[in-house]
Amino acid sequence: MRRKMAYFCTIALLSVGLIGGHMSGNQARRDSVAAAEQQFGVDFESRMVNVGEVSLHVVFAGPVDGYPVILLHGYPEFWYAWRGPMAVLAKAGFRVIAPDQRGYNYSDKPADVAA
Repeated sequence: MRRKMAYFCTIALLSVGLIGGHMSGNQARRDSVAAAEQQFGVDFESRMVNVGEVSLHVVFAGPVDGYPVILLHGYPEFWYAWRGPMAVLAKAGFRVIAPDQRGYNYSDKPADVAA
């Protein structure tokens, strides 16, 4: 019984990955900024930021002189999970900053588990 359940779970997980064809956030990363801009009518700025030994992909929205708000995604998401709240905050005048945490989307990936 245990073997059948493990087999079923493996097939289910593979099916989701193969059929969905998307990353976390249900959006292909190559189009995520453009899709968010189109969906919410807000300008999102995507850039790589060097933070020492790693580079992180960070998406910004709102006026440069706005009060900063940093939004951190959870597992297994990336910045795109915050696109709705980012739009609301940007329209309210905040400078919204949403990095892809290390190992996610375009941000640098660790070389191994110990890293």
